[in-house]
Amino acid sequence: MLFVGLGSGLLETQSLLITSRTPKEANSRSLIAAFTWLGLALRNGGWFVLLQKVAHRRLARAENLPPRPYDFLE
Repeated sequence: MLFVGLGSGLLETQSLLITSRTPKEANSRSLIAAFTWLGLALRNGGWFVLLQKVAHRRLARAENLPPRPYDFLE
């Protein structure tokens, strides 16, 4: 029964209505998409990257980083 329903849904043709968006509506949808992706990125490891950047910036401002990090790590 499930396969019959799926098959008939795939075989039926449906008309699509294409509407034009105003620039304001398109901009609003773009912002929503950007914030959605940002939220997903932060949830999946982005907080770690963000905190590392903040820590690096604080160390650089306090001049607690070595002048040549490559030589220091070598």
